[in-house]
Amino acid sequence: MLLAAALAGCGNIPYEEPKGDTASFTVVNQASTPAKVVTYLSGAECRDQRVLPNVPGNQELTFKIPGGAGEFSFVVETREGGMYCNLPLSFFPEKNGSYRAIFRIAEGGRSCVMRVIGANGTQHPEFFRKTFRSALTAAGPWCHPL
Repeated sequence: MLLAAALAGCGNIPYEEPKGDTASFTVVNQASTPAKVVTYLSGAECRDQRVLPNVPGNQELTFKIPGGAGEFSFVVETREGGMYCNLPLSFFPEKNGSYRAIFRIAEGGRSCVMRVIGANGTQHPEFFRKTFRSALTAAGPWCHPL
């Protein structure tokens, strides 16, 4: 009974764009299958997850994220050809910044790759990987720094 009550909190709460200072964020899905994108209200430990609409294969989704407000964490996940990908990343978006996360399955289908670039078109140096962990509720925590 307690487990059922805890799991009831795991619903997919939709993402809402922030009010105030923002940055633009685009997830580019270069895989052939849809990708799920999850963000977190508390980036440091990936707490309070919020889910965006799936990004269809070979398409992209652009949305606003908090800019200049601290750590922003997200995860992109998909399944393709027997491969399951789940890549959590974090960074500190600047106010009015523009960022792109380009997600793909590596040639041969043996690994997942995500490259994040900033407004100047180069790899963003401030991005860092997180380790993902299961949580019983949407509140998390869902990840921690490597």
